[in-house]
Amino acid sequence: MSEQNQSTLQETEAKRSVFKMDFSLQSICILGMLVAAEIVLERLLAFNALTIKINLAFIPVALAGYFFGPIGGAICYGLGDIVGTLVFPTAGGGYNPLFTLTVVLVGFLYGFILNRPLKWYNIYLAAFLSRTVGTLGLNTLWIYLLYIKGKKGYFAFFVTRVPEAIIMFAAECLILVPLFLGGNAWLKHLKKSLGK
Repeated sequence: MSEQNQSTLQETEAKRSVFKMDFSLQSICILGMLVAAEIVLERLLAFNALTIKINLAFIPVALAGYFFGPIGGAICYGLGDIVGTLVFPTAGGGYNPLFTLTVVLVGFLYGFILNRPLKWYNIYLAAFLSRTVGTLGLNTLWIYLLYIKGKKGYFAFFVTRVPEAIIMFAAECLILVPLFLGGNAWLKHLKKSLGK
């Protein structure tokens, strides 16, 4: 096999491995702890108003995406949403799969972006997509269709969601950049021990 073909094969394998998750006992235990942390940060240690929710649940999801890739990020946020909603139902109603679809997509995006070389702009991109696709995009649409439609227009409701997106984008950038780029040797050591 020529050197160029071998290089291409290695690049293809590296791209494929982003979408694989190792289901070893250690990986499952760490992912379980991250899901539990997501539930606590999302349901118990959060500020909730009618249409605004401020929390730190993005931290365990970003870590799951960093350690386990897009599948791990999606599993962490999806399971956290399902279990959290069933154990700690909100005043707005019970479980709704539309919101789970949104968080699974956001977890997938975190894993996909944070499995690239860690640079500040990748972290900003992950936070930006989390807030535009998740908060302003899909969640705003689901809340509008389920609870608001007919009471006020979509654009008027959309504008009320912008402050949350801005606050959460800033919080994500201010927390995740130092977490991932601040020389945290334990993150790299843990990722290496997971075989990543």
